Amino acid sequence: MQRFIWTLLIFVVLPGDAGARTALKADRRCAGPKTSARMIHGREKVGYDLASQPAFKANRRGRMMGLFSASAEIDYKTEILAGCVKAMRVRIQVFPKIFLRKSLAKKANICMRKITLDHEYGHARIARAYYKGLARQVEIMVSVMFKRKRVDGFATLERHFRAGLKILLAGFHKRHDAAQDEFHAKLKRDDIIEKNCRLKKNRNRRRR
Repeated sequence: MQRFIWTLLIFVVLPGDAGARTALKADRRCAGPKTSARMIHGREKVGYDLASQPAFKANRRGRMMGLFSASAEIDYKTEILAGCVKAMRVRIQVFPKIFLRKSLAKKANICMRKITLDHEYGHARIARAYYKGLARQVEIMVSVMFKRKRVDGFATLERHFRAGLKILLAGFHKRHDAAQDEFHAKLKRDDIIEKNCRLKKNRNRRRR
């Protein structure tokens, strides 16, 4: 018997047709793979190039001060023996970034910068929690998908994994975006920034 170990890198935005055209064949000899899925959330990178982002350009009439964004890559290693998926290890790497207005880099705007960053870090915490949940869902999906099922090579495995991942990601984005919108609704960022910074300036003037 030959044992194959294969590694694949997938971007969250899946190219091409991710649909599984045929069902996997049942095989009782395939007990099910040993699965693991983990999420690696990088440290938030802060840049002062908000003006270059499409979301900012679309909101020029607004007072957007900051923006949180995250991209992700999914890669996995799998082991197939005699048509059975013996092991599958999935890794989700998240690359978060916070974009701020260029004016917030100035020392005079330290108050607005701090409050804006605190707000965007709130979005980052939500994203981290949802990506962690996605990793758990992927692990369960793989365990169920290939239990007592035979795969005819890596192409078959990849096609079915991508199809399942496409469904999970659709639900993930819907729930994640809803949670981010709810967070935004509770905190009116612009009002908080202006009010808090105005109060701080007034206090400083009184002390003088």
